[in-house]
Amino acid sequence: MPKPILTETYDMVVLGCGPAGQRAAIAAAKLGKRTALVEPNFLGGNCTHYGTLPSKTFREAALHLTNFRLRYYDSSTKAKPTMAELIRRVSWVLNNEVQVIAKDLRNNNIDLIGGYGKFRDKKTIEVIDENNKIIRILKFSKSVISCGSRPYLDPNIPFDGEKVFNSDDILKMKELPKSITIIGGGIIGCEYASIFSILGVKVNLVEKRSEILALIDREIRANFVNQLDQRDTRCFLGDEFRDLSILPEGKVEVTLASNKKIISETVLVCVFRVVNTEALNLDKVGVKITPRKVIEVDENLQTSVPNIYAAGDVVGAPSLASTSFEQGRISAMNAFKEKCSPMSPNTPIGIYTIPEISYVGKTESEFTEEGIPYQVGKSFFKDTSRGSIMGALDGMMKLMFHQETRKMLAVHVVGEGATELVHVGQAVIELGGTVDYFIDKVFNFPTLAETYKFAAYNGLNRLKDV
Repeated sequence: MPKPILTETYDMVVLGCGPAGQRAAIAAAKLGKRTALVEPNFLGGNCTHYGTLPSKTFREAALHLTNFRLRYYDSSTKAKPTMAELIRRVSWVLNNEVQVIAKDLRNNNIDLIGGYGKFRDKKTIEVIDENNKIIRILKFSKSVISCGSRPYLDPNIPFDGEKVFNSDDILKMKELPKSITIIGGGIIGCEYASIFSILGVKVNLVEKRSEILALIDREIRANFVNQLDQRDTRCFLGDEFRDLSILPEGKVEVTLASNKKIISETVLVCVFRVVNTEALNLDKVGVKITPRKVIEVDENLQTSVPNIYAAGDVVGAPSLASTSFEQGRISAMNAFKEKCSPMSPNTPIGIYTIPEISYVGKTESEFTEEGIPYQVGKSFFKDTSRGSIMGALDGMMKLMFHQETRKMLAVHVVGEGATELVHVGQAVIELGGTVDYFIDKVFNFPTLAETYKFAAYNGLNRLKDV
């Protein structure tokens, strides 16, 4: 006789072990709920194994192995690192991260169940293996869907993992190429463009819009683009990918809508991602999705089915690890009717290009469109002692505050440590502080954080001239 399928009952079943899934499961467990986390592949999801952590570690390894941070006061050159040297650091970080995640799940008594989860009904999830065989049945009171996303693979593009890559397999390349064409000038495309550019790879960046990183403040974007230009990166803007072919000599030819042809050793395609919702049987249980398969949720991250919630990439923008962590926690708290503050609108955005870009709040053009009277204060890393010490001379900070109340509205930073620096401004904005905070408070010296004080003085001086 066949062995009976094990059926278990849980207060919470979470689908997917990426950032949102981890935090949802831990939040539920800390409420004393019996919790299971279903994951088919690996702890940490795509964030840990293919996306955020590998690319950011690759970036840090490139900065270290090229001596890029010493470029302003060290004329010595360092041998071009090999792909093996770069990936060695990536592997160490990923292995460590998996151990940390596993420890957190164990410490919170969360049952980790290997397999693919799909809904049988509104209170039951089937766990199946790679052969589509049911291996477990999980009864649940509440569930959080956090299955993440994957790169869109255009069927007309011959992805082979050797010459033509997507953002999930680019770090599997065996050798650093001499040249690369990157299709897509969004966050992922720009991050990899900037990394390869400091590794001595000739970079071609194709973006169908008129600007790369179109949502970024114009001055911050201009600063970043100028630094890409200095590293001989060529941008093809307002032009769209049309065709791709492998030439007889092994190089890749990309043809654009304008009939321009770009020849390089390698191509990286990172146009957009698709969510992993198609195999969950959502239609069977009545969970509503958009035409792009994104799950519809309300402000509490509750789906159209009251006991099923969703978090992370599956609910759409901003699709960042940072926001996914918080969405996961919020979804679990709301599922069990626990008091929980909603996601703050003052969410920082971090872009790990070289240099880093980070911001919280709106851009100048958005404030103008909304009729909000604002003033701008600017400062530059080269004017700080710490900037000179570090060789971080290219960075800048831009503050925006209300002309009348002086309340802080936004902070935009480009340069070394931007993703860390932005949190100071985030706290002042969140707590309703004014630009005067930066004038009145003592900052460690020497630090890059002094750029807040310099930008505040600059903005207040401009205010006097209004």
